[in-house]
Amino acid sequence: MDSVALESVRLSMCIRPGTPLVQECPLPDDVGGCISRLRSGEVFVDIGANIGWFTVAAALRVGAAGRVYSFEPSSTYSRLLIQNVQANDAGPRVQLVRGAVGARKGSATLVHSGWTGSTAGFYTDGSPETHWDPQVNRLLADRLKTGVYIYSTGGSARELFQFLRSDPSHNILGFMDTYAKSGGTLEGLPVYNLLDGFRPRPGSTVLITGMFRWEIERWVREHGMIPGQDYLQIATLGPVEIVPQITLDSFVSERGMDRLDFIKIDVDGGEADVLEGAAQVLSRFRPRLYIEVSRYRNNLERVWDALTGLGYGIRDDTGARRLGSLGEYTGYVGEALNRNIFAESPGFPRGN
Repeated sequence: MDSVALESVRLSMCIRPGTPLVQECPLPDDVGGCISRLRSGEVFVDIGANIGWFTVAAALRVGAAGRVYSFEPSSTYSRLLIQNVQANDAGPRVQLVRGAVGARKGSATLVHSGWTGSTAGFYTDGSPETHWDPQVNRLLADRLKTGVYIYSTGGSARELFQFLRSDPSHNILGFMDTYAKSGGTLEGLPVYNLLDGFRPRPGSTVLITGMFRWEIERWVREHGMIPGQDYLQIATLGPVEIVPQITLDSFVSERGMDRLDFIKIDVDGGEADVLEGAAQVLSRFRPRLYIEVSRYRNNLERVWDALTGLGYGIRDDTGARRLGSLGEYTGYVGEALNRNIFAESPGFPRGN
C-alpha cells in the first residue's frame, strides 16, 4: 500500500486488553493533526507509542518508501501495539522496539496504574513526580482514623474508596469534586463541590486521587493547604516493570540511519530527558517534532531550553500560533497538566 490521504483513513484498533478489535475507527484529532504533516517516503519515530494510533497512521501516511520506528516500554501496550500494527497491514514498514527512550542507556522503572493493595503508592508533596516514600503508609494510617475526604467521584476515587473501606476503623467523611452537585451522596457518603466554597473539617485530610487537575491545584493554593498535612496526593500505582532504556542518539548511530524526518514524543513527563538523549540526532537531521509536554517537575522549562538552544521554533498544537517567548510558551500550557506542541527548525531544507 502506498501513502494514503488521512481523510479516508479508518483503522481497526484494539483499545484495551481482552477486547475485540474496533473497526472503522476515525483518527483522533491530535493524531490527524500531527500525521497530516508527514510526507510520503519520510522516516517517523514514535516515542511512547502506547497502543499505536500514531504508529499505524504514520505507517499508512509515509507509504511503502517510508519507515516508522515505534518505541513502547509497557508489556501490555506493546502487545496491543503489535496487534494493531498487524490488523492494519502496517507491519512491513514499522519496526517495533520494546523499551524506554531517555537521556542515557540503562534501565527504567515503569509503574502501571491500578489499585492492587500492597503496591499502592502515595504522593506526599503535592507534586506529580512519581516516587515511593516508605513512611507514607504510616502517615496515611494515622489520617484515616482522624478523617479523610476523597477528591473526585470518578473511577479512581471509587477504587480508592473500596480499597480503604475494608478496614472499619477508617473514617471516610465524604467525596469532593468540581462537577458533582453539593448535597448528593455516593457510596452512602456526602458529596461536596469544592467550587461552592467547601472547606474540609479541621484536622481532616484530603486524599487527591491521580494527578492534579487545575481545579484542585487552584483550590489547594487559594486555601493555603499544606502538602503532607492538609492533603495527600494518591497515586493509583500498580505492578512495576523494569525495562531497557536507550537514547535516540545511540539507536540511530547503531543502525547507521541516514534519515529522520519527524519525531513524536509522549512520555508522561520525560520529554526533556528524551531530547537530552537525542541532541546529536536533532543537530544532524533537524526533524520536525510533535511533543506532549508536561508540567512535571522542571520538565516544561527544560524542554524549552533544549529546543530553543538548538534553534527550534515552537508552535501550538495547531501549528498556527508561534510561541516566541518562554512566557508565551508557559502561558499556552497554562494550568493544564500537559499540552501538545509542534517544533521545527526554520529554514532547514526538506525533501519532497
